Amino acid sequence: MQELKIKITTSQEIEEKLNNVGATFVGEEIFTDTYFNQPQGEVLKLANINEGYFLIALKAVDGKFDMIKNQAIENADPVKIELANEYGIKCILSGKRRIFQLESYKIILNHIDNVGEFLILTGINPTPDFIINKIGVQNPEYINVAFDELAPKSK
Repeated sequence: MQELKIKITTSQEIEEKLNNVGATFVGEEIFTDTYFNQPQGEVLKLANINEGYFLIALKAVDGKFDMIKNQAIENADPVKIELANEYGIKCILSGKRRIFQLESYKIILNHIDNVGEFLILTGINPTPDFIINKIGVQNPEYINVAFDELAPKSK
């Protein structure tokens, strides 16, 4: 699986476009993602999504992100402590996602508190053409870094 991300101004406008092209609303998630320090282009995070925990690893490849790991975690506290001790916590981001399905793609409208709103197109080989011509987003602003790179820096 791969992700292609763009910055959006308002998710309401995108949601209208998705409804117009026949996308199916799948659900909504409240999340808190704990990001751990990693080399440039790599992401390791512990995601708390609707009261469930997942260990997620991503790697940047050609302007997209490859999903390396997405593993459910039963007892997250010792995992979080172990990862924090090994790598250090980079940042913690929280927000809300609205998830849609269109053809073979999952489309996630991601609102991250204090960072912004984003559209994430996930699937096998997500393309800019799909974002522009199928969803109807003109002049998309592609995001080639992980969300933890966009977080406000603490002083």
